Amino acid sequence: MKKIITDNKYWPIIMLAVPASIEMVFQQVLGLIDNVFISHISDEKLAAVGLCNQIYSLILIIVAAIASGVGILIAQNYGKQDFETIKKIIHDVLKVAVLGAIGLIVIFKVSIRNIVLFMGA
Repeated sequence: MKKIITDNKYWPIIMLAVPASIEMVFQQVLGLIDNVFISHISDEKLAAVGLCNQIYSLILIIVAAIASGVGILIAQNYGKQDFETIKKIIHDVLKVAVLGAIGLIVIFKVSIRNIVLFMGA
């Protein structure tokens, strides 16, 4: 039975996808628990957390899309055994990640009030 499961060509994908899916469920449950706790404090605090979660979700979607694209590029170059290009891709992505994080910090530090007002708060 074990040989049937491990010889399946989709087994490596399943072994990666299941933990990632479980982690995503835990993130959602944690967000729900946060909201339940904060709802006992005040409605205003709950609205603020909901607003921050929207910003967080938007950033998370953008990062996931970039990671997906980078994964595809790395897989293509791995298939061609082009390890120098893989190193360059990883180097470039890390630079973009650091610069993007610094950029977001500056944007949020300078204009978070305007962003929140734009979102309707």
